[in-house]
Amino acid sequence: MKKTGYILLIVLSLLAFNDKVLADKERENFQSIAENIKNYSNTYLSDKEIENDFCAKKFEAIEVFAKWDKLLNEVYQYLKKNKSTDEFNNIKQQQRKWIKDKEAEAKSVTEKPYDDRQEQEFQKYNVYIDFTSKRCEELINLVENNTKEPSINKTEQQIQFERFQETLSSIERIDKATCSDGMLAQFEINNMSDRVSKKWESLMKEMLSYLKDNLTDEDYSVVDAEQEKSLKEAEAKAKEASKDWEGGSGEAMAINSAYTEVWSKRCRVLLEDVKKYVVNKEKPLKTSNVSNGKKPTTKASIKNDFINTFEKIKTKESSIGNSDFSKKNELFKDLDKLLNDVYKYMKNTLSTEDFEIVKQAQRDWIKEKEAAAKEILANNQDSNRELNKINSDIEFTKTRVEILIDLLEE
Repeated sequence: MKKTGYILLIVLSLLAFNDKVLADKERENFQSIAENIKNYSNTYLSDKEIENDFCAKKFEAIEVFAKWDKLLNEVYQYLKKNKSTDEFNNIKQQQRKWIKDKEAEAKSVTEKPYDDRQEQEFQKYNVYIDFTSKRCEELINLVENNTKEPSINKTEQQIQFERFQETLSSIERIDKATCSDGMLAQFEINNMSDRVSKKWESLMKEMLSYLKDNLTDEDYSVVDAEQEKSLKEAEAKAKEASKDWEGGSGEAMAINSAYTEVWSKRCRVLLEDVKKYVVNKEKPLKTSNVSNGKKPTTKASIKNDFINTFEKIKTKESSIGNSDFSKKNELFKDLDKLLNDVYKYMKNTLSTEDFEIVKQAQRDWIKEKEAAAKEILANNQDSNRELNKINSDIEFTKTRVEILIDLLEE
């Protein structure tokens, strides 16, 4: 009898220990989500680009609050399932008081005078964020060893997929909130359309980088080929939008919206690619180019195409006479087009940080080229001044093209 009681005690102890382990996992999961929200808030609400842009800060604050509110509801429902009736009734009473306090503080903040309506809205959501984040921490600390349902262990690939999924949803919510706000001025619409477009582009590049790191070169070439189609589609749509709105106050919005349309569509496809090819370990289907025996488009092949074009231009240059201004002008246009093609490709494939370095160097190069041309025109008053200028432009552009091509990844 004593032996049976001893065994029962061990079993009950093991069950209690198992419940505590499961509860710890749930608490860790909630804490991890809270940490991700804090990171998002620190990244976007502290963004130097929107330091004085209360319109952008408002939409970011709305998104941060939405994340905290979602987590709060998840923890609250978890406690409702796993706490005793008396314990949860106490939590529910505290929750009701918390809601009243939160709304009272938000009302107090919004009744203050503001020069900018957007700042007023931003401060209101700041209150919501402060109250809700603190309440989340309080409720997470109440998660104890009384779990009824086991946690589901997830792979690193599943976790990363869900992170991409949540980022995509965040951008969608900000985009939708911007479009539905009928009180925005045109410059605010332009700024927000640019911000949303860059968010889509950043997510797209992040998923491409993740796929490249987790797929073989052969499998990634299929993704890369589809990416090239998207790049061309985006440029075409932006160009068309620019023509339709040329000179108008909404031109910037139209161009950004064109990029958003393509990048958002591409992000949804890439999210499915991550799920299929990384999480579920499926093999990408080869494109028609591959099945027809044609070499798939890769970074190495693109770089090689740029090099070949550059060599053809240099060969063309060798056949032009020293005083043939017309043909030299055509040569410069060919070089300038190649330069723009390489620059755009880098813009669409480099990380934001890396491209900022290229962009700054490009600006410095333009200043140097224009200063040299200005000096030539100022110091030469004869008939050769335009010829000397075009020669200078050619040499500067050739050098810059060569530098950019060398920077391309293979």
